Amino acid sequence: MHRKLGVTLVIRMRTRWLLIRLISWNGWTALNTSAPWQVGCRENSVQQNLTYKAREGSERRHRFSELVLYILSELREDDRLGSTKLNKILHRIDFESFRQLGKPLTGVEYQKNPHGPCAKMFLPIMRELESSGDVRQSRKPVGVLGIWHQTVYQAVRQSTIELSEEEKFLVDQVIEEFRPLTNKQAEDRSHGIAWRIYDQGEAIPYEASLISDKPITDVQRERARRLASRL
Repeated sequence: MHRKLGVTLVIRMRTRWLLIRLISWNGWTALNTSAPWQVGCRENSVQQNLTYKAREGSERRHRFSELVLYILSELREDDRLGSTKLNKILHRIDFESFRQLGKPLTGVEYQKNPHGPCAKMFLPIMRELESSGDVRQSRKPVGVLGIWHQTVYQAVRQSTIELSEEEKFLVDQVIEEFRPLTNKQAEDRSHGIAWRIYDQGEAIPYEASLISDKPITDVQRERARRLASRL
């Protein structure tokens, strides 16, 4: 079904930004239109939310760092928490925050990597946290023979991140969703349509959180073709 959906997006929608065009059209139910912040909003306010600029900055770097510490503290008993699983949690939190609350929690840029979405500043931030003594890194053997080793992170201090009631509920909900997953299971869960339509190393816009992985109907498929023919 996903193969058909890829074709339905009209050979990558003639341009990826057709996806953004589609979001503003009423009735496009193949998108995640259940976001509370979209209800009752006018077209111009929707367009404003479709131009969110992910960028670096001291405030965003700090918030991202504190979110990492919060996640590591909440999952301190997880001896499988490597960079893959941690990245997928960070990505899900930011993109779900954009979808549900109208803005991401940190606003940093994510890109497509072979193992799923990854924050562009992830490695530099983790090195900073290790250098400051806020995060400890260890290597643990994995597999039956223990030949391969996995990097595991642990928080040394508590996070000071400030979260609203809605933000905390969302963050805790995502953490609980990923808690029982292995790194591979977390990776597989991140390989949705919004990840597959981009090239390796390409930035994934926050608007991609509005793309649903649910199969679309014949009516929606035909509407996509008609819209694409106008471009």
